[in-house]
Amino acid sequence: MNDKTICACVKCKQKIRIPSNMDTLTGQPRFLVPVTCPKCQEVFVWFNFSVLSSNTPEEVLQILKPIIKQTPSDPIIHYNIGLTCSKLHRYEEAIESYNKAIDYNTEIPEVYLYLGIAYGYLEKYEDSINALEKAKKLIPNDEKIICSLAIAYQESGKLEEGIVIFKDALKINPNNINVLGCLGDAYNEMGNHDDAVKVYKQIVEKEPNNAKVHHNLGFAYSRIGNYKEAIESYIHAIKIEPNNAIAYHNLGFAYSSIDCYEEEIEAYKHAIIIEPDFANAHYDLGVAYSVIGRYEEGIEAFKHAIKIEPNFTNAHYNLGVSYISSNNYESAMGEYYILKNIDEDLAKDLIDNIKKSPEFIGLALSKQLKESIESIPNALAIFNNEEMLNLDDIDNERLTIELVALTYIGQRLALQLIQKKGSERDESIRKEICNALDQYASEFVENSPEFNDLFDQRGEQYFELLQSHNEEISNGNWEKFFEALQFKFEQFCRGGGDEKKCIIIGKFTSMMPLRTLAIQYWSNGFTETVKFLKTQEPL
Repeated sequence: MNDKTICACVKCKQKIRIPSNMDTLTGQPRFLVPVTCPKCQEVFVWFNFSVLSSNTPEEVLQILKPIIKQTPSDPIIHYNIGLTCSKLHRYEEAIESYNKAIDYNTEIPEVYLYLGIAYGYLEKYEDSINALEKAKKLIPNDEKIICSLAIAYQESGKLEEGIVIFKDALKINPNNINVLGCLGDAYNEMGNHDDAVKVYKQIVEKEPNNAKVHHNLGFAYSRIGNYKEAIESYIHAIKIEPNNAIAYHNLGFAYSSIDCYEEEIEAYKHAIIIEPDFANAHYDLGVAYSVIGRYEEGIEAFKHAIKIEPNFTNAHYNLGVSYISSNNYESAMGEYYILKNIDEDLAKDLIDNIKKSPEFIGLALSKQLKESIESIPNALAIFNNEEMLNLDDIDNERLTIELVALTYIGQRLALQLIQKKGSERDESIRKEICNALDQYASEFVENSPEFNDLFDQRGEQYFELLQSHNEEISNGNWEKFFEALQFKFEQFCRGGGDEKKCIIIGKFTSMMPLRTLAIQYWSNGFTETVKFLKTQEPL
């Protein structure tokens, strides 16, 4: 006997064979079939819902809503309205109809089943579990109910309960591939990747062409560090589904874990060809390029990821780091300012990386040096009067060179403070900073044999002066050093006894301006550099 020809009396629940549901005039199945219960003589109408299978969900609702007004207590009509609303993803309305069906009949397991599923779509997992538990109570061994209940537990974060219920379902049908797959997924999500591998391998034996399971098996292998097996599984999945962008992406990750960077890059490229807007694939491609020092290509990959997801914080961060590695600090600072608005912690990490880069420090110090050099004309103009200093009485060009050398050497001597006794790392950083400073300074500092000879000579002389007052300076007493510095600078200005090298070419009434300039430009070089270096973490 076909189940569709049987219904239950709405009054006494007696099972009744449905009389012919064919319309004698049209020869077509009837939607409304009058039925009389042989036991209690109740007369009611049976609804032949199979007639509506050719209608769209919207059309079905238009048919059912007028009927429910005539028979508001019919649970089957409410149930079918709920099913139809679910097909239209109108889950709130579906839940309302399912609950009305339960108001009139609490013994229909299908109502609780689909009520639980609708709650699940709305992420109301506790309500979903409650409804599905009631369905299971009515039909304890129904496979669909058990699987839906297990998934609800899994989605709610109750993974252990979900696993127990999946195992119950397998007792009913040990070969149910869907349940095995869900059990493997639950193990993976729970972090029990060894058991996930065992379950997925069972499925692969039964269904060797199941791409999803090969992919999930690869993921489980990756999580336990079996990257070669993971790669094999991902490749199997790709052979079955060549357009599986996620499988290519995860294959790239597995290659990266065994330092196969070229293969990793090719895998990400395949993922992007299949799915051009795959932001994570662009991002991981950028990381792969950066690891092997191909920063320009990495920068382009990070930019693509950000174009797809403008607030992709890790992409902004790693783009900033790549800019640092390419010595593009202006662009790195641009990423820092973007991150400040979307992730303050990453912004702080990025600015710390920028600050601790020897190249950046060298650039910053070169800017300080340039500003100091550009200030010399104004500094001289302040003292330009007959009582203090007449600029006509000095060789401005040679005085400027002495002040440039003093500032520049002051910076280099301050950098010596980086190196602690026996620290190769500090010496290495110092050299990198000095090289960067020299590189950037070469754009505006005179580069001639005469200046270079003077710079080397003054460097030795100022270093000896600093060393001779080391003990006093260590105790925070700079007064005697400054006096010695002023005297030494005055000697240099007088040419050290060589009239050809003398900066003073007229009649001086006071050496105070030159001594003041000496302290000012030593401070611009040495003191300002020390202050700056103290803000840099690795120093």
